[in-house]
Amino acid sequence: MHNYFWITLSLLILLFPGLQAVTTQPHHTTAFIAPPGEIDLLISDAYYTTNHFWNKSGKLLPTYNQFKSNSTLLYAEYAINSRNSLTLNGGYSMVQESLNGNSCGWEDVELGWKSMLYHDRGQVFTAQVIAIIPAGKKKSSIRYGQGGVQGSLLYSDLFLLFEREGWVDLNVGYRIYDGYPSDQFILNLAAGYQLFKWVTVIATGELLYGVNNGRSEDNFNNVIYNPNPRLLNGKIECLASITQHLYLTIGLNKHIWGQNVGAGGGCYAGLWFSY
Repeated sequence: MHNYFWITLSLLILLFPGLQAVTTQPHHTTAFIAPPGEIDLLISDAYYTTNHFWNKSGKLLPTYNQFKSNSTLLYAEYAINSRNSLTLNGGYSMVQESLNGNSCGWEDVELGWKSMLYHDRGQVFTAQVIAIIPAGKKKSSIRYGQGGVQGSLLYSDLFLLFEREGWVDLNVGYRIYDGYPSDQFILNLAAGYQLFKWVTVIATGELLYGVNNGRSEDNFNNVIYNPNPRLLNGKIECLASITQHLYLTIGLNKHIWGQNVGAGGGCYAGLWFSY
C-alpha cells in the first residue's frame, strides 16, 4: 500500500504550480562535486516484479514463480572539499516469491570516494573508487554477500536547449569480486532536461555485464543475483523541487534485455535532501 501513497503524493506535488524552481546545480548526477561541507541524502522506495527471466542464452522464459521485491534505499554523499566527496549506498529489501517463499534482509553496503580530475565550465571528469562490504552471508534474492571493489570514470556536461538547462552523465566502471560472482562491467548513461522551472525529466540507460570469469555457486533463484548476470535497464523519472533543499523524485524502470536475470520492471519514489 505504501507504493500507492508515494505515487499519490508525488502526483499531487508535481501538479502543484507554486513550487521552487530547480536550481542550476543538477542533482542525480555523477561527476559533479557539491560545495564543501554539503550533504546530499536520497531516501527512496523501489518496487519490482516479474514472472519471466532471460536464461544464459538470452531467451525469455517463464519463471513459474511470481517474484515481487520492495526495497527501501539510502544514498548519501558528503563533500569533503570542492574536489572530493564520500558516498554511501545501502538498503533493506523484502521479497515475496510464490514458490520459494518470502525473504528479507540488508543489501550489501557500498562505500565510495569521488575525486574530481578536471573541471572546465560545465564539463567535469571525476574518478571514483567503491568498496563493497557484505551485509551478511549470501541470500539469493537479497544480496551476493561478497566483498569487492569497483573503479569508475565519471563525466558530466551541462547544456542549454531552447533556453532550458539540461545535463548529460556518463559512468564507466568495472567491479571486481573475489571468485564469486563474476566481475561486472558497468555502463550508465543519463540525460536530464528542465521541462518546467520546477520539474526536470531524467532518462537513464544502465548496462551491467558479467564477464563470466567467476566461480559459480548454487543459486536456486533465476530472477536476481545470479553469479553471471547481464542486464540492460531503462529508467524515466521526474525530479520536482519542493524547496531550495528538498526534491521529490518519481520514476519507472524496465528491464530491456538480459542473461541470467529477471525480465520485469517497477516503479520508485524518493525524497532528495540537500543541505
